[in-house]
Amino acid sequence: MNKQVAIIGAGPAGTAAAIQLKRSGIDFILLEKNEVGGLLHNANLVENYPGYPEGISGPDLCRKLSAHLEQLSIPVHIENAQRITVEKGRFLLSTSRADLTAKIVILATGTKPKTLEDFDIPPAAKPFIFYEVHPLLNIEDKTIAVVGAGDAAFDYALNLSRRNRVTIIQRGDFVRGLPLLVERSSAQGGIDRACSYTLKGMDVRNNRLSIDFIHRQTNQIKTMELDFLLLALGREPRLELLERMTADEIRQLRKNGRLHLIGDVKNRRFRQTSISTGDGIKAAMKILEQMGQRQ
Repeated sequence: MNKQVAIIGAGPAGTAAAIQLKRSGIDFILLEKNEVGGLLHNANLVENYPGYPEGISGPDLCRKLSAHLEQLSIPVHIENAQRITVEKGRFLLSTSRADLTAKIVILATGTKPKTLEDFDIPPAAKPFIFYEVHPLLNIEDKTIAVVGAGDAAFDYALNLSRRNRVTIIQRGDFVRGLPLLVERSSAQGGIDRACSYTLKGMDVRNNRLSIDFIHRQTNQIKTMELDFLLLALGREPRLELLERMTADEIRQLRKNGRLHLIGDVKNRRFRQTSISTGDGIKAAMKILEQMGQRQ
C-alpha cells in the first residue's frame, strides 16, 4: 500500500491532522493501535478546551473525535505500527497487519507512563498494578492507592473516588499538581493523602495487595491493604519507532518536511488537548503548502 502521508496515532493531534488532510484532498492513512482519543481516555474532565464552558469528560471527547472522523468518512486502521525505516526516499512502515510506504510521516504516538525502576514487583502482584486509570473506571467499592504528586495523580483520584476509597501517596512533600485539582481532591470525600512515603514491600494476600510504605524522614512503616495500586509517576515520549534512525537523520527529515512530530510526543510538559489539536492542524497545513511548492 502506497500513501502520500501516514499518520501514526489517533489522539487529538493525529485526529486533527487527519481532518485537515481530508479537507485538503491529500491521500493519507490513519493508524491507531488501540482506540481513538489516546490519553483522553484517562481524563476526568477537560475544562480548558474551547467550546465546552462546563468542561467535557475525556471519554466523551474521545467519542466526539470518533464521530467527527466517521462523519468525514475517515477510516481508522487499528494496527500497531512496529517499525519505520527510510529507503529510496520513502518511509517503509511495518504494522501488525501489513507493510506500507509513505512519502511523509506524521508521528502522533503520544507518551507512555514511567514505570518503577527502583523496586522489584513480585509477579503475583502485577495484575493488581496499573499505570493508566481508564481500565479501572467502571469499578466500585474498592480500596485504591494512587502514587504520584502531579496533575495525573490528582485527576485519577478524583475520577476513582466517586465510587471507591482512594489514597494519594506522595513520595515527597512537594505537590506538583494543578492547585485547582489539589483543592478539589481535598474537598471531595473519599480521598486521603499521605506524604513522604516510598514503597518498601509488597505481597498478595487473600487476593489483595498488602503494601508497606516507609516514611522518608521517620522510617515509620505504613501498611495498606489494597484492591489496586495505580502508579502516576510521570510520562515520557513514545519514540520507539524512530530508534532505527540516527539523530541527524531525524533532524534532516524534520527539516525537509518529511517527518512531523505532533502532540504529546514532543510537547513535554505542555501536554494539553488544545495544543495537540493545533499541532495536528498546523502539520497538515504545512504539508499542503509544501506539496504546492513542489508542483
